[in-house]
Amino acid sequence: MIGMSVDVDKLFLSSQYISNLWEKVKSIYGEHSPSFILVLFTMPLGHAMMIMMEKTMTPEAVHYAGFSMGFVGLIFGNYRCVCQG
Repeated sequence: MIGMSVDVDKLFLSSQYISNLWEKVKSIYGEHSPSFILVLFTMPLGHAMMIMMEKTMTPEAVHYAGFSMGFVGLIFGNYRCVCQG
């Protein structure tokens, strides 16, 4: 391509750069894997509760309950960003 320059030093990654990158990847997956497993195993419980609510509650009550749970999820999801920096 015309007008593009390639920095030859950036083509070959140093072993220090690769080891630092690997440590970052290990720490990211180590932090977030328990969260993924928790969501994976609790999701069926939430779906079962949703089906029970649809069968036992009026449609209006299901709407209010759904919006309420969504609002609580929004608050909990933003708690880490706002309060913990």
